[in-house]
Amino acid sequence: MQSPGVPPGAWIEPQPQQPAPYSQQPAPYPQQPAPYPQQPPPYGYGPYGQYQPVPYQPPVGPPPPPLPPREPSCCRFGIRFDPFDLLFRRLSFQTEVGLWGPFSVEAETTWIFGSPTENLDTTGGALMGSVLVYISGRYLEGFYAKASVGFESFEAVLTDEPLQKSTTADVSSPIFGISIGSSTVFGGDDFGFNLAGGVGIGFATGEPVTLQAGRYETVFYDKSSSVQLLASLGLGIGF
Repeated sequence: MQSPGVPPGAWIEPQPQQPAPYSQQPAPYPQQPAPYPQQPPPYGYGPYGQYQPVPYQPPVGPPPPPLPPREPSCCRFGIRFDPFDLLFRRLSFQTEVGLWGPFSVEAETTWIFGSPTENLDTTGGALMGSVLVYISGRYLEGFYAKASVGFESFEAVLTDEPLQKSTTADVSSPIFGISIGSSTVFGGDDFGFNLAGGVGIGFATGEPVTLQAGRYETVFYDKSSSVQLLASLGLGIGF
């Protein structure tokens, strides 16, 4: 159909069509209500009441037994030298043997070759045996408590050189003590460096012995000297 007022045969440029309002545009796809969330069906029943077999679950058995602890190969024996005793004119060596788990025994031999007291000289020896219980770890490794029993015997000579007087007596006594300390081994599987040290208190039960020479007097195992300090610092090897 020719538009009015336009000559016949004239070219009519098409006009662009305006899009319809958004409210009047057809939906690209039919609107559907959102489905309600559905819970998964329980075992044994499908979505339409159909029976579904329960998946097989193997029974839970007991856990596997723990692996036995691996016993370290080092160390069961310890041989140590105590340089701390040199301050008291004593030369001491310690030998420790592990028995089982936290238990071990120790033997300490001592050579007495002098005295730190002026004008007093002592010569003799001592032997001490101990039972050690390691609170943490195993023998030769960790903190320990130690109970000791021993015996010392030596000859004491007290001298007053200006007056040229001297007195000699034999002194001996059993010794009982308790102490705490620690031990460790640095090294490989076969042997290592053993470091051990402890401190405690000891009691000498021998009869008091008094030495008097000129202006000097010394008493062994009286009320004050019967209580002794038990201190040790062991340096040696473990194997």
